[in-house]
Amino acid sequence: MKHLSYILVLAIFGFSCSGEKANSNSETSEPKAQEKMMLSEPACLYEYVNENTSVEWTAYKTNDKVPVGGKFDEMSVMSAQGANDPLSILEGVKFEIPTSSTNTNLEERDTKIKTYFFGNMSASELISGRVVGLEGDENSGRAVVEISMNGLSKEVEAKYTIDGQQVDLTTEFDVETWDGAAAIAALNEVCLDLHKGSDGVSKLWSTVSVKVSTSLAKQCD
Repeated sequence: MKHLSYILVLAIFGFSCSGEKANSNSETSEPKAQEKMMLSEPACLYEYVNENTSVEWTAYKTNDKVPVGGKFDEMSVMSAQGANDPLSILEGVKFEIPTSSTNTNLEERDTKIKTYFFGNMSASELISGRVVGLEGDENSGRAVVEISMNGLSKEVEAKYTIDGQQVDLTTEFDVETWDGAAAIAALNEVCLDLHKGSDGVSKLWSTVSVKVSTSLAKQCD
């Protein structure tokens, strides 16, 4: 009996030790598995695609500030190098917009904008600019954009948002900052009746809202 009891004690002790060893292996294997998963995550490269970009603007007329929408059909972006994250694509981006690509879905209005608005500015063929500063994170923040128009370069603040591969930049500025009062007056004069509101007053606002949207290409290893 004593011999049998001794064997049972050894068996129980051995079972309990083997259980501790199994738990120990389980605990140490989990961090290794997580480490392996981290090492296996693919590296991705984001790239700017000009065809995926739109530039929309909104001007305002009458004292009721009625919006008039339009866009530019063309925009060339330079120095947008591929990067491991979308935010880095924005850094130092330079762009050019031909004013001849103005499009409001109304040919007569497009011609008036090109002739009387941009036509009353110097170096009217292009609007150019560059991103000179960013403040925020990989989801949203503030961008400082230098815009060159009518022979002047001025900085404006814009908001950016990033959702996956989608990047949006929005801003509002006053054209008179670029000495555009004469261009505003010339366009309002030729569209005098069209810019009249319910009060009979013709007005074209000098403030313009702009939204630039692009979908980046993404390639992962």
